[in-house]
Amino acid sequence: MVLDLSTATDPPSTPGEPAGSPAISGKEVLLAAAVGLLLAVATNIPLLPHLSTHVPIGLSDPLLQAWQVAWNGHALLHQPAHPFDTNAFWPLKDTLAFSDALLGYAPLGLIGSGVTAAIVRYDLLHILSSALAYVGAYLLARELGVRPWAAAMAGVAFAYAPWRFSQANHLNILSSGGIPLSLFLLVRGAKRGRPWQVFTGFLVATWQVSLGFVLGLPFLYLLAGLGVLFGVRLVRRPRPSIRRSVVIAGAVGAAVLVSTSALLALPYARSADLYPEATRTVAEVEFFSTPKRGFLAAPDGNLVWGALTRPMRDRLPWPNEQTTFPGVAIAALAAVGVVRGRHRAVALGLTVVAAGTAVLCLGFHLVNGVLGYRVLYEYMPGWDRIRVPGRLMVFTTLALALLASMGADHLLQRRRGSGGGALAAALAGLVLIEGVGILDVRRIPEPPADLDRLEAPRLHLPMSAPNVFMLWSTEDFAPIVNGHSGIVPEQVQRAIEVSVTFPDAASVTYFRDVGVGTVVWHRALAEGTLWAAAGERPVDGLDLCRRVTAELVIFELGGDGAC
Repeated sequence: MVLDLSTATDPPSTPGEPAGSPAISGKEVLLAAAVGLLLAVATNIPLLPHLSTHVPIGLSDPLLQAWQVAWNGHALLHQPAHPFDTNAFWPLKDTLAFSDALLGYAPLGLIGSGVTAAIVRYDLLHILSSALAYVGAYLLARELGVRPWAAAMAGVAFAYAPWRFSQANHLNILSSGGIPLSLFLLVRGAKRGRPWQVFTGFLVATWQVSLGFVLGLPFLYLLAGLGVLFGVRLVRRPRPSIRRSVVIAGAVGAAVLVSTSALLALPYARSADLYPEATRTVAEVEFFSTPKRGFLAAPDGNLVWGALTRPMRDRLPWPNEQTTFPGVAIAALAAVGVVRGRHRAVALGLTVVAAGTAVLCLGFHLVNGVLGYRVLYEYMPGWDRIRVPGRLMVFTTLALALLASMGADHLLQRRRGSGGGALAAALAGLVLIEGVGILDVRRIPEPPADLDRLEAPRLHLPMSAPNVFMLWSTEDFAPIVNGHSGIVPEQVQRAIEVSVTFPDAASVTYFRDVGVGTVVWHRALAEGTLWAAAGERPVDGLDLCRRVTAELVIFELGGDGAC
């Protein structure tokens, strides 16, 4: 016997199908994937001709994350037991834990090598992340009982909500498609009594967490909450027990998720002990918390709302992380879904999730966080490592997208027959148009010739461009002092301060004592920085070798003075 998890208002889709679990054919899944990919390509047209030379938005986080994926592939082959000990931030340990690790992309890091492969890989992941977000939300909406055209609304609303464009340079935030996809598999597997679907749902959730804890941590808490609700429902409903095979699959899958998450959390815990800067202070979290006006501010590049919401955006202290405008069309359709959706209990639950996570996005800006975020920050494990509460907007958006699909489903149901398809296309187009923006792409600097032949460990100057040097290090993954992440460890700050006067006796001695083999001054990158004069300063009496090329000045700290 199988426990019936359906609601009374959701009749079977076809004879013999479990109530509340609509038939979804393989053809429909492939069609959803094709639509998701088509939309992802269409919204990234400026990037397509430059997949090997440019990245979206800027040269900061995209280069960091291109390096991360490349490093994860390298570590998978060469040091699988120690992936968090990277070649950057040398000689520090557990440096991959300075930001979201993106370990789930490690297998893709095995494809190709060097700078060009790293950029192509990153750009393709940037595009595919939106496609996966569309497919995951589409399938979850279908499982919640809405029709295909309305489910497409959920996919578009989740993948292209206006606020999401502000995260176009954060692959760890764009990579959120595993959240709705895993929920789809878990719900469908439980309804249909299919152990493999339940287990696969937990595997997808594990992969999502492996990408990073910024989304992975709240997702774990969400799954725990849903698990408690599911357990309570099993106890309270006088129904036959769920199949034993499903229970076993769920238990094993949950064990895989929890054990993997705990294993991934270990280097983050170690880094918190080694580097106090890794723990976010109240003042830091408060600065990055979303002000209430942030929900009325769209990203600068948004085609419809960017200019109109500029007055609100200009009043934000950090607009790149605080423009959380959900979209008028999405909100309106979501309101219809709340009031007129067929599944009232589901709509109520989604409303609670949307409202609750929106409050959490405000962080310490709403009555000093006492309505929720301060409790999470002070008492719940892991929350003191999250810098930007506004990224919880991923969960707000997912809940609104599902509610919007219910609203669209109601409107389409009333418009049966002629005109239904046109209305569906118009609604989806409206949501898409108000969410897309003008994607700016930036060309990456090309690495100097033979850089990978220099003695390591290396220090690159200027230290104001660490992400560039991390990307260039993918040619050989030699140790480099330079590094870029969400935190600046004390040792890195010390290296920055000492390097400003390089080469003088104090800085040469310092870097030689810590083991640096070569200091490389990059002429083009140093212009206008604190390191602009480093390549021209005298080296008499410093017992080092200086070589000059068209692009570089290379200081070898071997100590014998011979070039």
